[in-house]
Amino acid sequence: MQHLRLLLAVTTILCAGAFFIRADDTPQQAAARAALQQQMNSMDNGSTQTPANVPPPQPAPPAAPEEQTTLPPTSPPPPLPPVSTNGIIVPPVEQASVPLLTNAPAGTNMMTQYPVNPPVATPPPVTPTPPVVPAPPVPQQSPMAAPPAPISADQQQQLQQLLSKYMANQITPAQYQEERAAILKGQ
Repeated sequence: MQHLRLLLAVTTILCAGAFFIRADDTPQQAAARAALQQQMNSMDNGSTQTPANVPPPQPAPPAAPEEQTTLPPTSPPPPLPPVSTNGIIVPPVEQASVPLLTNAPAGTNMMTQYPVNPPVATPPPVTPTPPVVPAPPVPQQSPMAAPPAPISADQQQQLQQLLSKYMANQITPAQYQEERAAILKGQ
């Protein structure tokens, strides 16, 4: 038993020590940590200075012209990507170009060619139904009576008096159980 406790104590110390022991930073790690700390402090102060080693954002090179058959030739050129104050380029959101149907019949949805408000079908005429005749009432049976108690009327009266004393907090639960048992034994 002593060896088990000693082994458990040594294991606990070794495991706990592994969490608290760490090597010192290399010079590159220390410089990176200091630069990050400085940048976080400058953001907290509200200044929006860009770091010296980050080049300014370059505008995106123009894409090769593609033949577009769905867009009219008078569409405006796509806007340049917006650049936020911290130098992050936000990509533009592209919208899908869907050709519109121009030869759809009147009163239909231009995209799906389904009728917008289809005509409502008229319901068939209602035929009168014969009146429902209620069924004759079923005679009610009297509720079943409980079987007589296996104790006499005198014992029942004594138990009722005992219960009323108990409910009025005149006797304790232990006294109630003792007297109840005595009444029932007198059968």
